Amino acid sequence: MANQGYYHFLLGLLFALFLIQPFTGDRFLGQSLSDLNTFVILGASALAVGSKRWRTWVALAIALPAAVFVAIGGGGDQLTDTTKISIGLVYYAFIGGCLAHDLFKQRKVNAGTVSLALCLYLIFAVTFGYLYSLLHLLNPASFRGVPVEEMGVVADAGEFFYFSLVTLTTLGYGDIVPATQTAQTYTTFEAVVGQLFLVVVVARLVAMEIANNRDD
Repeated sequence: MANQGYYHFLLGLLFALFLIQPFTGDRFLGQSLSDLNTFVILGASALAVGSKRWRTWVALAIALPAAVFVAIGGGGDQLTDTTKISIGLVYYAFIGGCLAHDLFKQRKVNAGTVSLALCLYLIFAVTFGYLYSLLHLLNPASFRGVPVEEMGVVADAGEFFYFSLVTLTTLGYGDIVPATQTAQTYTTFEAVVGQLFLVVVVARLVAMEIANNRDD
């Protein structure tokens, strides 16, 4: 698997993305770590889907404006923030689609395949996190229990990464709740995706491992 090293690296970065969220309240150290991790994720994910050259170029074309918005920080106005979140949503949706395609093309199970599957799972969480951030920005009443600033913009985008992962794993703590029909529809869809992932992907990996052992 040509991209196996990239899958391992990307997986570590995605775990770091969630683990450093509690420290992003520190405007200097925490935010700097978060921004640095985001920059590296953009580059690593573009390389991870590079089995076809056109995919790398498309990923880089989307990642470049995303990186610019990360560098300049929040714009403070709805148009800038909406554009920033929308670019992130499109980027991670594209990366997720490429990773899903690569995963279902695998015929053997190895460490790279497992890392690829885990990357895809976490990319789902990040993608839906951006989607929820966009819903909240367009309609602050979309979710209850989310801290907001005076302008109605979420104070910590990590809140939606957290909520997305909780939804994907169907933990459902109840501290953040979808309050509109649109938000409820997408959170329900994510919960279904999370369960289907376990049923379909894990079953496929187990089946491939059994088939490979029989061939050996």
